[in-house]
Amino acid sequence: MENLAQLGVAKLPKTPSDRPLLDRLFLLFAPSGLLAWTLHTLFFSNLAVLALGLIGVLSDSRQDPDSAYGLLGLAIFAIPALVFRAIAIKIAKSESQHPKAA
Repeated sequence: MENLAQLGVAKLPKTPSDRPLLDRLFLLFAPSGLLAWTLHTLFFSNLAVLALGLIGVLSDSRQDPDSAYGLLGLAIFAIPALVFRAIAIKIAKSESQHPKAA
């Protein structure tokens, strides 16, 4: 039973750089604090808008010769997503270096 209990204990990464690449790219870790939750929410909302916009632009690309401008517009919307992600990672790093006392 002791071995089973030890297997069930999750070993969480101590810093964001210890997390897998996919977790870091798409913020697939639990945020801590209101600001981190807000940034994660903004990031995923922006990502959803980008995905739906990309579907819309690509579905019309055969009929519209100016669809490249639509892709350029989506690239502009990618900038806030990258900013939200960078700030969220920075907050996660600072939280891991300076954990709050319980």
